[in-house]
Amino acid sequence: MNGPDEAPVFSTRVAWTLSPDREPDAPSITHQLRCISEDEQGNACGSSGPRSSNARDAHAWAFLHAKDEPAHRTFYDMVEMPYSLSPAVEPDEDVKPSRIYPPEH
Repeated sequence: MNGPDEAPVFSTRVAWTLSPDREPDAPSITHQLRCISEDEQGNACGSSGPRSSNARDAHAWAFLHAKDEPAHRTFYDMVEMPYSLSPAVEPDEDVKPSRIYPPEH
């Protein structure tokens, strides 16, 4: 219990959810292919195509790259997707949590 000279102690635990940002003003999901084919020494190529919000356009680069480098057939699709962190309940303006607690598993 708090004495007369002690500040009140607030325990503010709010559940937060991390989810894809689907708001109209959210950035677009984008794709970029990177070649991960290796040479005889085990070095990855690392060449990348252009980043695009159209997956088909991004994937087309793999065919162009394979035309120049026929042995290069393995790629990563590096997807950038915006996410948003939201509290289950908006905290009271007067109560400022000192930490954000992740949800318990």
